[in-house]
Amino acid sequence: MKHFTTAIMTLTLSLFVFTSAFAQDDLQQRPHRERPTAESIAKREADHVSELVNLSEKQYKKIYKYNLNEINSQMNKAMNGGMGQGGPMGQGGPMGQGGPGGMGGQMRPMGDAGMGQGGPNGQRPQMSEEMEAKMQEMQQENFEKKAKKYKKILTAEQYATWSEFENRKMEKEFWNDTLNPNETK
Repeated sequence: MKHFTTAIMTLTLSLFVFTSAFAQDDLQQRPHRERPTAESIAKREADHVSELVNLSEKQYKKIYKYNLNEINSQMNKAMNGGMGQGGPMGQGGPMGQGGPGGMGGQMRPMGDAGMGQGGPNGQRPQMSEEMEAKMQEMQQENFEKKAKKYKKILTAEQYATWSEFENRKMEKEFWNDTLNPNETK
């Protein structure tokens, strides 16, 4: 009986060591994804709008330039403590005073799966209702600002097509259909 118990414990320990070694190996072999640059994000947005409404070269350049400026502005806000007290980056103020995420001016490390912290299974922690409302308000303001600029750049027909698509995108049903196309309602 003693040999049997020793054999089981040895087998369990071996299995644990074997599994741990493979888990570490998987993490090390995962390719590191590069963070998208402001230019690549602006290009992707301009490409998307061009595909949607068939932009002229002049319109494409204006859309790209507008988006690049907006992305750079948002990145600068985020790097400098962003939205102020309780903003999306955390409770911080300017860099060195709690900075992004309230971490004394240190940026949080970005892992392949996100922030490298959060809830169970690497998920982000839930936002408070107040934070959720503030984020939605900011998104709406940003959308209105973008819509105003796009209306100056696009023709009336192009703007109507773009606006309809963007409004559908903001509806939850769009994302549910996109993310779960086989799910019945």
